[in-house]
Amino acid sequence: MEGGLLEGSKMYTRKAIDFKLWRIALLLHKKGYYYLPEGRQLFVDISNNINKFRYSTTPKTDEKSVTLTEILKRSDDIFETNPPFDINSGKSHMELAQAAPLSLFER
Repeated sequence: MEGGLLEGSKMYTRKAIDFKLWRIALLLHKKGYYYLPEGRQLFVDISNNINKFRYSTTPKTDEKSVTLTEILKRSDDIFETNPPFDINSGKSHMELAQAAPLSLFER
């Protein structure tokens, strides 16, 4: 993943983790990975692990709960593949989503 101003900044709180997760979720959506089944599942897993859900004192009883390490590994794997959308084409996100073949979303 390409870096940015905040990516290189030192963050000394647990919010640094939330920032990384938010950034992954944003890139999943922006580059079109969100529309793939594996991207959508990663997006859901991020939302279940961000902010109050990760800091809850209630023990997780769900055997399907995902760790931060797993999320980071899966995001690296997804981002190593070619993105479904060419975000440098000058088209809007909606145009890119509408132009994508349906087979892309049915993997």
